[in-house]
Amino acid sequence: MGTKKSLSKTYVISWYGPFHSIEETKDWLCQNDNIDCRLYLVQGKKPNAKNYSYYCGQTTRTVPERFNDKDHHIREIPNKRNIWIGALGNRYNKEDIDIAENMFIHLLSIETNEQCINDRKRDFHSLDCNVFFVSKWNNPKRHCQPECSIKLLLPEVVVYFTDTDEVKTAKKLRYL
Repeated sequence: MGTKKSLSKTYVISWYGPFHSIEETKDWLCQNDNIDCRLYLVQGKKPNAKNYSYYCGQTTRTVPERFNDKDHHIREIPNKRNIWIGALGNRYNKEDIDIAENMFIHLLSIETNEQCINDRKRDFHSLDCNVFFVSKWNNPKRHCQPECSIKLLLPEVVVYFTDTDEVKTAKKLRYL
């Protein structure tokens, strides 16, 4: 008797932000060192740009350490910067982080009608199971959210159905 392949994967991602600088992100993580943030979303404007640019990434180190790399894309979008850092609520491995990153890159590309800064295009369509994402947005600094905030752009629930190769979303969960 062989091992059964999972029919679906479910991810609950707690997003924290928006932070406006690497230092602000670092300070918050130092005070909340029990939260293991491996994903990040960055929104900002390039110099002299009218439109926002977006970046989604992952890290094995802390997010501020990753941002301090000299070749990181965060340096390309210094103006009106908003940073969200994400922690998966359940056990995860590298493949899980890759799946989440790929999905959020895909969603940002769709929601903004433009390519994200991410220079690598990854494909989540080759998954062999259904994938469910629930995003929980936390605003610890109580910053005001502009209409174009990543929090308001991205859906709170995302489902990928492998048999039909469809992505379905629910923008906002409602109270019953």
